[in-house]
Amino acid sequence: MRIERNGDASAVVTSDDTELTIIGNKSVQTRDCSGQDVQLQGDDNQATLTGTCQGLALVGNRNRVTLENVATIEVTGNDNTVHWRGTKPEITTIGKGNTVAKAE
Repeated sequence: MRIERNGDASAVVTSDDTELTIIGNKSVQTRDCSGQDVQLQGDDNQATLTGTCQGLALVGNRNRVTLENVATIEVTGNDNTVHWRGTKPEITTIGKGNTVAKAE
């Protein structure tokens, strides 16, 4: 397990062959997900996920996530923005003001 701190932001990032987990607030992350599921929990995070992700489970508020390729996206919270490239994933959102769309 690795703990990262940057100013007021902090994040706990763990990774294994099947899952990448980012827990924290106000962090900025760029990570490669090589077929992993991604869990992102917290508020006001910015994440760029490269490679092919199995799925994204986002829980929190005011997060911004960009993915290259992903099979499923689940968003729980408010005012989150998720953009993906590639084939349209299966999308589930719970909350208000969430935007999940293909990147232009």
